[in-house]
Amino acid sequence: MERQLARFDFVLLEMGPDGHTASLFPGAAALHEQKRLVVVRWVEKLNTYRLTLTPTVLNNADAMILLVSGEDKAEMLRAILEGDCQPDRLPSQVIRLAHGTLLWLMDRASARQLRIDTSAEMAASRPVLASESRGEDGPVWKSEGSGAISSRVHVNLTL
Repeated sequence: MERQLARFDFVLLEMGPDGHTASLFPGAAALHEQKRLVVVRWVEKLNTYRLTLTPTVLNNADAMILLVSGEDKAEMLRAILEGDCQPDRLPSQVIRLAHGTLLWLMDRASARQLRIDTSAEMAASRPVLASESRGEDGPVWKSEGSGAISSRVHVNLTL
């Protein structure tokens, strides 16, 4: 009998200032782990061991919210969402759900460097639900307005 991969209904993660999430830190071998579901590694800068699910498990979730807050994460967030794919340097980029919905939930401070069309929603001081589209110069985050989650990657600015 073949072993099935764990599937979580919902996963809640947060992005750290260095772009890590779920104890998947820059340069960690766990970013490329394909066989194990959980790994343990020593994190020198925190002087502790960390236990984490691997991207294989995380990306099998049905739904995920990735929280980002604080001005100190603005540059890193832009690199992750709008820059080149470099998961060894930008670990949150390994989060790409195979079939579920990924919602990035961020505050204004962390989103200040993103190219977001906030037009009427921001002026009305309502939350903005946005999804990625491609512009001439790369991704542009456009408001969907309705609040319905319809595409696979969304950005929600909390006011």
